[in-house]
Amino acid sequence: MVSPHESFAREPWHELPAEPAALIRPRIDGIATDMVDAIRAEVAVYRRPVDSAVGRDPAESIRRAMHRFAELTERPDSPQDHHSRHFRHLGRVEFLNGR
Repeated sequence: MVSPHESFAREPWHELPAEPAALIRPRIDGIATDMVDAIRAEVAVYRRPVDSAVGRDPAESIRRAMHRFAELTERPDSPQDHHSRHFRHLGRVEFLNGR
């Protein structure tokens, strides 16, 4: 089994074709909405009002992750710091809230 560190160091997005990014990009908002609905149905803590931080963060993070996937498949060596900061902050917030 490959550890998460090894997967990230391996940069598997270099092995993916760029074409799916063009198919996914126009559908990101709809896919993110469906994913958030599924998460909210399964995880009670995320059933808070959509305009709260707990309501907004998952939707924004899913959209951002999908954009990041599209960016990495189209341009595997593109800088990703703007996404990394977001996910580190979100992880810190989740940790501080005991999730």
